[in-house]
Parts: sequence; structure tokens; C-alpha cells
Amino acid sequence: MYFLGDDGEKLTIRHRPMSFWSLLDSAPETASIDLRQAWQALLEASEDLFAIYQSPFWFDTMREDAGSPGAPHALAVSRDADHRLVGIVPLFVTRERCVFPLIRGHVHTTSKREVITLPSGRLLLPPGAEGFDALLTSLAGHYPNGPTLKVENIPIPSPLHDYLHSSNLIRQRYFLHEVPYLDRVHTIPLPASYDAFLARYSAKKRYNLRRQLRLLQERTGNRLAMRRYDSVASVEELVASYEALSQNRHEEAEGEEPLLVLKSPGGVACLLRRLARGGLLRAYVLEDGERPISCLLAAQFGGTFVLRRTLHDPAYNALSPGVALMHMAIEDLIKERPARVVNLGYGSREHDAHATHIAWDFVSYWLIPKTWRSRLFLAGYKALRCGAHSLKTAVRRGEASQPPAATPSE
Repeated sequence: MYFLGDDGEKLTIRHRPMSFWSLLDSAPETASIDLRQAWQALLEASEDLFAIYQSPFWFDTMREDAGSPGAPHALAVSRDADHRLVGIVPLFVTRERCVFPLIRGHVHTTSKREVITLPSGRLLLPPGAEGFDALLTSLAGHYPNGPTLKVENIPIPSPLHDYLHSSNLIRQRYFLHEVPYLDRVHTIPLPASYDAFLARYSAKKRYNLRRQLRLLQERTGNRLAMRRYDSVASVEELVASYEALSQNRHEEAEGEEPLLVLKSPGGVACLLRRLARGGLLRAYVLEDGERPISCLLAAQFGGTFVLRRTLHDPAYNALSPGVALMHMAIEDLIKERPARVVNLGYGSREHDAHATHIAWDFVSYWLIPKTWRSRLFLAGYKALRCGAHSLKTAVRRGEASQPPAATPSE
């Protein structure tokens, strides 16, 4: 265990006397039963759409994937004077590139650098800016080389978002740079009954859904069936269905994978097995007899159904098997071991009109330490962006001022 902060002193947070941060990075410390129970209690009280990425399960998964017990991933932990856990933040230390948008879809990508990732913007901290200040000061004390921080999945508005844009500490120490292209999270709140869910649609939409299912039944000779996979006993059958669909796959999810992508030698199959062992797996496969034609790979963490990937057989494109499976899965999610909300992940704004969806503004940031190198780089980047914008504006004005082409005389 390491105490964090300048010169190793305990960090006092106002209104919480003798509260301090420490870093746990050894297996016995992070696996403590008392710690895990208090950690889980903080998660359950957070109502975080991305809580699974702050969970003990995901922390253990990331440590296993790092390849050795001495992996750099750690837990920042805060306790009060009575040694009760009042804050815990998983820290995932990786090497990755930062992306800076230019013009017309072009980007500048940096070389790989050490990045400390905080996987959710709903940090499990005591309320107030003091908790954020103490955590960042602690991290700066423990990581003197000043790695880039990456804070993912920050709701707008939220206490952390407000803090990042108003904190003197942030202005003094970091450049705040938005991670591009990930700004909209789509969810489906689930009511008490499937009939209530369908009632959100127009009569025409309900008719079209029934028609889709009827056509699928006819195409499959009434052999259409959905299977749920949520146990160790059934996971190998799920893996086989996923691998069969992957051979000619068509991925329907237009949003990105969650920002914290699991890099595992076993890939998706390995993650599915781990989710099953952890009791979090909840996946669905739609079958034509014994042939899988669509699948939803997901986990259920508390009341949140977290969708990770969807696939379908392109031979069934005209019948929209992915849409059919999603609605069949929603009916199951309402009736069996009910979920409160489906987290569809990131997607484009054009999907906001879905009657059943709610779209939320989210953002992720890189916190880049202020050094002479970063100041020089970001000044050049800003000048390049301004120059490109000015050039584009001038070109448009020039095109608008051109006289219309003369019409050839007959």
C-alpha cells in the first residue's frame, strides 16, 4: 500500500476530517472481502450506466489481461477517520494514442504514451470538489512522470463535468482535450410490462414489428426460436454461435465499442466465458432451426443491461433479424430477472428520434499535463485548425461570389 500525495502525507478533505487516499496494487489488498463488499455498495448507489467498468469484475479482468500479478492497474481508495471506505476509483494504466481531429474526417494521432484511465465519469467519491482535488493531487504525487489522464463516460451535466471546466487545479496543471466522436449514449428504459413498452410505438410501427416476426417465421418454416445464455453451462454453445456468425458477420451496432476495450488473447470468446463465470453474462441468439441468424452479446450488471455487440447473418438482411431479436430480448428482460434500462452505448444523433430511446450527452476527456512540449504541440495544433477553418471559409466565399455560368445560346 502507498499513501498518495506530496511528500507522502495524508490528504485531508474538508468536511471529512482525516480522510486520505491510498493506492492498492497488490492482489491481497485489492481482493480483500471487506473492500469488495464496500466497493459493491458504492457501485449500487451510483446509478452509473457504465458501472460494470468500475466493478470488481472488470478490475480483475483487466489485471488478468495485463499478463502478470504485478500489473500496473491499481485502486485509489479513500477512507474516513473510522477507516470506512468513502471513495474508490479503478486506475487502468495503458499505453495508447491520443487523437486530434483536423478537417474533413482527417485526424492527427500521437505516438503511444502512458495513459491512466478512469473508466467512468460517475466517480465513486465523496460529494464536492474537494474529493476531485484530493484525488488528482494524489495521482500527481504517485506518478511523478506526469502521464496523461483519461476520464471516460462523463455525463453532461454532472458534478465531474462542472468541476473539470471550473477547477483552478485543472487550469493550472492540465490541458483538457475532448476524445472525439463519442458524445451520445443511447438507452432504453424498460417499463413493468412488454405491453407498456410496445405502447410507446405508433400503431403502424407495432403492425410492422408483428409483420417482421411473421415473415421470419414463414422463412424459417416456423422453426424461429430465441435462446438466452447466462450460465457457465451454456456459454460454449453461445461461443459457437458467435463464431459461426462472425465468419460472415454484419455488425449492426453503429456506435463504438465501450471506450475501455478489453484486449485479451482470447478475444470476445474469452470475455464471454469470464462474464459467465462472474454471473454477469446475458446474451441472446436467434435461430432458424439449429442455424444462428442473429446474436446480442451483453452483460447485466445490477439493473443495467450493457449491450456490447450485435451480429446477424447477411443472408437474412431483408427480414431484419437483429431488430426482431432485440424486441424478443427486451420482452425477456422485462419478464425474467428484470433489468431497468438497456445501455446501447455510443451512437450518432440521427437515432434520437426512436420512440423507445433516450439519448444522453456524454463526453470523455484527456487531461494532458502542461509541459513545454505539450504547450508547443497544442499551440501548433490550434493554429493549424484555425488556418484550415479560415481557408475553408475563404474558398466557400469565393465560390459564392462567382457569377453563374453563361447559358449557351441556341
